[in-house]
Amino acid sequence: MAGPLKVFVSSTMKDLANERAAVVQELLRLNYEPVNAEGILPTGGGSWAVIADELKDCDIVVLVLGESYGWVPTSGPYADSDQSVTEIEYREAIRLELPVLPFFKRLGYDAPRDTDQAKRRDAFRRQVAAWDTGHFRAEFELALDLAPLVGQSIGRLLAATWREMVELRPAAAPASSSDPAVADTGHHVPVPKPATISGAPLPDDLVQAVADRSAVLFAGAGMSLQAGLPSAYALTQYLLGKINEVDPLYQRGAHGGDFNDVASDLARLIGSIGLSQAVADMMGSEALIEPSIAQQLAVEAFDLVVTTNWDTLLERADRLNRLIVVADETAAVPGSALVKLHGTIDQPTGLVVTAEDLDAHDRRRRHVIEAVRQQMSTRPVIVVGSSLRDPTTIRLFTDRAQAPTGWFVAPLISEVDSIRVRALNLEPLVGTAESFFAALALALGSGPMPGDPNAP
Repeated sequence: MAGPLKVFVSSTMKDLANERAAVVQELLRLNYEPVNAEGILPTGGGSWAVIADELKDCDIVVLVLGESYGWVPTSGPYADSDQSVTEIEYREAIRLELPVLPFFKRLGYDAPRDTDQAKRRDAFRRQVAAWDTGHFRAEFELALDLAPLVGQSIGRLLAATWREMVELRPAAAPASSSDPAVADTGHHVPVPKPATISGAPLPDDLVQAVADRSAVLFAGAGMSLQAGLPSAYALTQYLLGKINEVDPLYQRGAHGGDFNDVASDLARLIGSIGLSQAVADMMGSEALIEPSIAQQLAVEAFDLVVTTNWDTLLERADRLNRLIVVADETAAVPGSALVKLHGTIDQPTGLVVTAEDLDAHDRRRRHVIEAVRQQMSTRPVIVVGSSLRDPTTIRLFTDRAQAPTGWFVAPLISEVDSIRVRALNLEPLVGTAESFFAALALALGSGPMPGDPNAP
């Protein structure tokens, strides 16, 4: 599987505009791809043909039902069904055997009950929630209440049934080297154009450092998000749901509920082993997600890769099977290795998850951190997909003041960000991980990357 989970948002539109917008924003925060009528571009096809094509490519359907039954087509496809578009979408999702997550807005005391629309609305609700053939549903009052319910429900569904869902999803067709949007550079994966990042060529000293195999890559969560992994926010919402199963009164603190703090609270309720299992359940999808093109290019271009990511996408992209460093007692890091500072999902009990884990990290893994610090103090570092706000990374990069100049790659870089990363001896470069590595591959030439064991 490549790319984020696709979630179809089905509901009436006029009466649920705020709810639809809240769900879409929540899905984006979770790093899932919302598919909603407002965001679908015209293709030249008819309305139902376009909707049906989008629906069949989705993984999950979020169904939101409010006061209105919805518009009933009087001509064209399904005109003879006498059903609203929302009900047609629901029936199509059932036909496609897609998981449907229903959410019912509580009806106000003044909601109509005896009109034809109201009767059909209530009949549709009964059908969706039927004991024998329907679905368990959640109820809400405000759009603000709906958004977190959607996030937690998707998290539970993924943790329970991800493997079955992804195995049923058709594999994406590989990119063709004859496609004009793809440039065959001689690497082992096709590289998207262009050869520049944000319209400007890469700095010559950056390209030279990578060509010399002297640069270190610091890979952050952004690279895994691009491959399709759920966001840290999604994981936080899932852990919140696990807490609420035991303690329904639990709420996130005024600070918003940082992931590590929420994880600490869950561990207090179900123990550290239970927490590790919850994280492993939610992260189970990563074994079925394909490494992105950026990750494949990254492990070809850099000998030493350092990451705080738990997932195994980088090592699965690595044809060289280089040494993976996660042990606390490691006293040295070789020039060619994959260093996982916060552990790996392969060993969930050793992950840096709770606030206490984070606080003790420098003591528990001081040898690994010191070895990485030594490498980064003498070599150029390129940061991709990291905000550099994690305490571990802040300490690592703070000690690089006198090290060779490095670079910080991010899609959006504010003036404050520029000041902050330059203080860490990093030059900001605006661009996505994919565009950066595509530009890097092309800048290095059309042959195999330097150091490629298959190079002639």
